Amino acid sequence: MAYHFENIKLEKGMYGRSGRSFSQALEELDPSEHYRGTPLEGLDAFQRQLKRFDIHVKGAGSDMVEKFFHTSDSAVLFPEFVSRVVRQGMEEESILPAITATVTRFDGMDYRSIVSVPSEEDKKLADKYDFEIVDTGINTSADIEIAASDLVSKVDCLCNLTDNTVVNALQTVLDKANGAKIPVFGSEIEQVKSGCVASMGIDYYQLGIETGKMAAKVLKGEKKASEMPFETITEAGLYLNTKVAENLGITVEDDLKNSAVETYDSISEN
Repeated sequence: MAYHFENIKLEKGMYGRSGRSFSQALEELDPSEHYRGTPLEGLDAFQRQLKRFDIHVKGAGSDMVEKFFHTSDSAVLFPEFVSRVVRQGMEEESILPAITATVTRFDGMDYRSIVSVPSEEDKKLADKYDFEIVDTGINTSADIEIAASDLVSKVDCLCNLTDNTVVNALQTVLDKANGAKIPVFGSEIEQVKSGCVASMGIDYYQLGIETGKMAAKVLKGEKKASEMPFETITEAGLYLNTKVAENLGITVEDDLKNSAVETYDSISEN
């Protein structure tokens, strides 16, 4: 059965309509009352859009932030997601369900990648485990194929970070690595679904809730933002793709499989 919510055109301008929130604008285009008596009853218009783009935002199997930016339509959902998560964190702190909005201004038409180089701590860990870190830099997506071809001739595996430019060209990296029969370790769940052999990832939904709790303390006057230390999520979960391991001839021990938050036995189509 085809549903109307699957064909709605999402635009950034839906956030700027006078007197209406994004959720209200979405409900006008896709009224929840039309779904009474269907399996989608109980979901609001925003939640139906998450379902449309297969974006999971709760539990251990939550998707990473990058999932929102797979299409221009799904990217429009991200500010509303942040708003809802922050609001939930604030409500758990028993204050009024209000949200403070901030704007980050930047030059240019899009966010640019940040160069990542091994830190001194990374180098010490590499020495401890008898690893050698081989890194290479790129300026644009056009450099990725050449860089990947060079790296696979020098290393036993690749580690793919959450860099915008590289993530958007992940398939190019995977093609080069698969051709050389070496594994690529991802940095988040979607990369494992797409062909990375494994990843240690965090629950971004829970991270958003904790951020909301920190904001609540500032709004309640309990803390000053300038006095609050940075907090980090230290407990990461293991995600495995057994199909990728099989293709590369890698044997994954049962105890490692059992320790994984989730395993995947197929490679998603891009």
